[in-house]
Amino acid sequence: MRIRLVCRVWNAVTISTPDLWVHLVIQPDCPLPPYILSIWLERSRTYPLCISLDLMDDDGMCPTSRILSVLCPSVPRWESLRLYVRPKPAHHICNQLPLFRAIRLKSLYLNMISKNTPHTFFKHLGTIPNLKSFEFCPSDEHIPGVVVGCMKQALGNLSHLCFESISGGWEIPWKFLQLFQASGIVLNLRWIDCPRSVPSIAFSNLKILRLYVSMDFATCLLTSFHLPALQLLDLDLECPSDLDLPEPEFFSSRFSVFQYSLQALRISELRNADGLDRFFQMPIINMIPLVEVLIDQCEWEKTRKKDWSNVRGRAVKVELGSDHGYNEVFVGWNDLFPLPLLCII
Repeated sequence: MRIRLVCRVWNAVTISTPDLWVHLVIQPDCPLPPYILSIWLERSRTYPLCISLDLMDDDGMCPTSRILSVLCPSVPRWESLRLYVRPKPAHHICNQLPLFRAIRLKSLYLNMISKNTPHTFFKHLGTIPNLKSFEFCPSDEHIPGVVVGCMKQALGNLSHLCFESISGGWEIPWKFLQLFQASGIVLNLRWIDCPRSVPSIAFSNLKILRLYVSMDFATCLLTSFHLPALQLLDLDLECPSDLDLPEPEFFSSRFSVFQYSLQALRISELRNADGLDRFFQMPIINMIPLVEVLIDQCEWEKTRKKDWSNVRGRAVKVELGSDHGYNEVFVGWNDLFPLPLLCII
């Protein structure tokens, strides 16, 4: 920790402040020696820990058993865990993680868990009493079914759920959603195979929905989901190159259910600004307090010079900003927060 090097006083304050030692990242390109890891954990005292274990090296040798033996006694203090592991060492690593002792764990992210992962690992996850956020990115299509079978109780208590890259049809993700629907507040769906149809399902408490999917799948989901309490909708649409904004019918037919609860709408990855003025004038869009559309930077000049005065009752703003490291044009309005830039969602 570099701030220790400023002076002796800063060094003493840093060492005696447990909050500075609660975030721990272990990754192949910068592994922590076991003795450094032990000191780090000691300085965090009894504070809850946020752990990131990046075990995605090809040879499966990092972290070593020695590092895990130092880290595992702190499992009861883990509050957040991000676990990245390749299929090859999955069985070895997961057998050494006693997550059934993670009584404080609230947030869990699993990436690249393979069919080599022992079922007992997921059964232990199902016993975590305080788990509220679960992000899942499996590398094998059979694993989601195992997770549903082993984690039914935990999934039913979640407030945040995220699917990433789940393949093999809609049957298993549907089971996830059925368990999640009563308690769910935030739902993220990313790159899931698009089925032809989705059964209807009601999320009575869901307030935030983020869809990183194709236009066809977004249409399918918004037709099937009943979302009376939805407040924020984030659409990152993987549109074909010849498709810009969805047709007006897309919004008028699907937004009517939650038009009075929706406070913020974000649409990104649009190719150009053509048709935006017509989109903003739609009554069902015009009544949303915060609307944000992200367009490629090449549309900056065209969007900036466009006359937006025909949009009734709205002062449309055009800002050039950065989203996840990419320069994009932000177009829309913001009645909720007194900020000049729109990118706040």
